[in-house]
Amino acid sequence: MTIEKLEGVPAVEDLVEELKQIRANLVSWGIEDTDVRLRVHNGNWYVYSGSSDYDQDHRGYWGSSSVEATESDKSLEGTASYLIDEVEDDFAISYSEVG
Repeated sequence: MTIEKLEGVPAVEDLVEELKQIRANLVSWGIEDTDVRLRVHNGNWYVYSGSSDYDQDHRGYWGSSSVEATESDKSLEGTASYLIDEVEDDFAISYSEVG
């Protein structure tokens, strides 16, 4: 049995940098928290924040969580790892359904 690997998953450090920017925006806008989503599709990764009601393109593999304005860098590392785990789980489930 061949195990497929999902291409384009970000390194935790790269995703943390994106989450830090989202956190900084929350602080500057006076918002307590927001939903965040990681999407991996065709070897690329994207981070979305805010309401998922506006996500129009649902292709790829997804992970979702939230970021708070007061969240520590260490907590953002945990959030990033969680998002990556969810994306990989979504891929594994989709792959097992096909294979």
